[in-house]
Amino acid sequence: MKRQFGHRVGGRLAKKPRLIEGGKSQRFPCDEKERACSSLGASPTATDPVEAVEEGRLQRLSQSCSRELGLMPRVAEVGRAVKLFESEECTLPFVARYRRGYVGLPEEDILRVHKQLDRARAVEEKRLKCVKSLAARQALDEPTLRYLCSSDCRAEDIADIMASRAPQTKRKTKAQAAIDAGFGAAADLLLRTAREACSECRMDVQRLLQRAEIETSDGEAQVEAAVVAIVSYRLAHDQDVRCTCRTVLESRARLEVEAVVETTAAAKKPPKGGSKAPQQSHDGFKRRLDKVKPHEWLAIKRGEAAKKLRVKIAFADTNQLYDSLVGRYLGHGHAICLCAKSIPAAIRKAVDTVEKSLAREFRSERLTVPSEDFAIKTFTDNVSVKLMCPPLRVEASTAVVGVDPGYAHGNKCVVVTATGDVVDTFKFWTHPKTGVPGPEELANKVSQWGGRLVVVGDGQGSHEAVGAIRKVLDPQLRAGICVVDECGASVYSAGAVATAELPGMDISFRGAVSIARRVLDPIAEYVKLDPKNIGVGLFQHDMPPKRLDSALAQSVQWCVCQVGVDLNTASVPLLKYVAGLNAATATRIVEYRVANGRFKCREALKKVKGIGAIVFQQAAGFVRIYGGTEPLDSTGIHPESYDRARQLKLLMSTHGEDLNSLLQYLTCDEDSEQARTTSAEVLTELVEAGKDVRLEHPERYRPPEIEYPPYKALCDNGVLEVGANLEGSIQNVVSFGAFVHLKCEESVTGLLHVSNLLPMITLDSLTVNQRVSKDGADPAAHVDHAQPPDD
Repeated sequence: MKRQFGHRVGGRLAKKPRLIEGGKSQRFPCDEKERACSSLGASPTATDPVEAVEEGRLQRLSQSCSRELGLMPRVAEVGRAVKLFESEECTLPFVARYRRGYVGLPEEDILRVHKQLDRARAVEEKRLKCVKSLAARQALDEPTLRYLCSSDCRAEDIADIMASRAPQTKRKTKAQAAIDAGFGAAADLLLRTAREACSECRMDVQRLLQRAEIETSDGEAQVEAAVVAIVSYRLAHDQDVRCTCRTVLESRARLEVEAVVETTAAAKKPPKGGSKAPQQSHDGFKRRLDKVKPHEWLAIKRGEAAKKLRVKIAFADTNQLYDSLVGRYLGHGHAICLCAKSIPAAIRKAVDTVEKSLAREFRSERLTVPSEDFAIKTFTDNVSVKLMCPPLRVEASTAVVGVDPGYAHGNKCVVVTATGDVVDTFKFWTHPKTGVPGPEELANKVSQWGGRLVVVGDGQGSHEAVGAIRKVLDPQLRAGICVVDECGASVYSAGAVATAELPGMDISFRGAVSIARRVLDPIAEYVKLDPKNIGVGLFQHDMPPKRLDSALAQSVQWCVCQVGVDLNTASVPLLKYVAGLNAATATRIVEYRVANGRFKCREALKKVKGIGAIVFQQAAGFVRIYGGTEPLDSTGIHPESYDRARQLKLLMSTHGEDLNSLLQYLTCDEDSEQARTTSAEVLTELVEAGKDVRLEHPERYRPPEIEYPPYKALCDNGVLEVGANLEGSIQNVVSFGAFVHLKCEESVTGLLHVSNLLPMITLDSLTVNQRVSKDGADPAAHVDHAQPPDD
């Protein structure tokens, strides 16, 4: 039986290149005898299959990334980036910042390559697993190995090879039982006979057994069922059949959802608020797979996990596929014979089997993986915006008061200095009873410590606390009031980081410390939290933990490296996100700093245990040392470029600060493009020394809104109801809108749906911390759904 692999090109099936061996065209054998005769061990020129796969790994990764990203004309540049990431184990921030000239790609393309590389690595793992499995079964011939080692072999081709050569079955199938009973030769004979055209075929069960030289006491019906089972099994695991089915069915796959009928009394109760439950809203959902939106599939999956929805992937109008396969495997002249009866039945069973397999594949590859990628991207984008929020600079002699609002146990308050050190703690009650302090206690503390800012968390009781603070604060103190997102503060207060940072402090005050520090240095404070608790995700609790943690760690690392870290003041949670460092090396850095005092230069970092030349190379450019022995240590210039920086500083003193005029005076022995790019970056660092990257994009990275005197008399309380116009600030931006924390009597989050945005506003223009108001200063928020903060 002849067969070969196929892959998709422009929506149609294109044939794979045939594998040439000894000047003779060969295709992939499927028959067990052919596999045994052409196994890898029988080939005199065969090499270790694992080594053969590993040899071409970098080239395949480069080809895959270039092909998927549309960068085939720049495959050489992509290859250099892949080599840095794979062979030299460089981090993304280091490559994007200090090796951009060597790679020859812009920063955004380097980011895309790094992201695509994760998917390409997953394919390589499947490729290696396939080779090992086939080699262990002695089912790996040299043409198959050669094809597996080529960049043309994609994930779906690997799956087809595994299905045909090494099917993963944990139970004995009817086909295997029939083969063990000796009917394999009869099935092969029937397949060959059926494909041969004839004038009039008279094949029946007795003739089939006689020609196959098989003796059995089973009846004709049992023999026929056994032969059909073997034929359907082999067709269902045939690479050509699977490829054809995938090509035809992928455009006809539909997602169908229906609600699970519950009969219990609790299930019959109407949902709170009178609206439909999310699961009920998806009852009767039917749509083509390519039309299903990521958030829709994630919501459906959640309903399925809760056993509220039943999900099915159905294929419409498969008769054309069935007729095509019958025409391929049943030749002309077969009308009333065994072939005409058995082959169509076997094909029908094979198509059903392949449909079930493809349904699982499409569910994973066409729905789950893209939806999870989208959700993780949404999460990391929002986390990045929140981490990159500009810090508030306050005078060294002033203080900031953090307020963690509450009702029964009062408002927990702390006073922190401009550097974040806690100097006082206290409580006050918004509506005090006899014997407990009222809001005047906060006013006294602000006056006592020279407070310039009161930071209030946006949790329950926030609205009342802010109103009370407005009444008691003396306008002459010029103290500002701002409300910040307190997501994760309670988790932080009970965690190990808070225990180590604030030993002996009552756990109820630790959340207020986190709230106060979030305006002084947001990125240094947010890195202490589990990113999943920052409150800006899309179904983040439903994501695979490893993928989510890896993506979030890379996102946080990117933000930390963009800003830079003060080596002499940074905490362990912040240092561990510096490129090249981890929790262990960050802990050793802090221990070394405590034992030996401040770092005076970047080179001193090499004295820390565990930081060798490679780690130093990755991390040095992202740490800062202020007031040290080397002035360049306070910039983002890498130590390997210090000579060039000094050369540029000398030229700047004589030729001004014009970039183009300065570059022509530089002489470098290395590649000119790399030298030119590096010199331009060094010069930019020198010219813009001390500039905070978080202040460069105020339209994207927004600090919390601060209210200064004269304070509002009382906040205009909006009524929480569907259709209400309320003020608030954006906490989370997702594909279908933005979640807005509303300023009203209750602490709730409202959905600003994308369909309700003003005509001149797009979803891409909305960012975390952006103010939305009813006066039109920013996009008006029409509340579609109000709910407590959740995913």
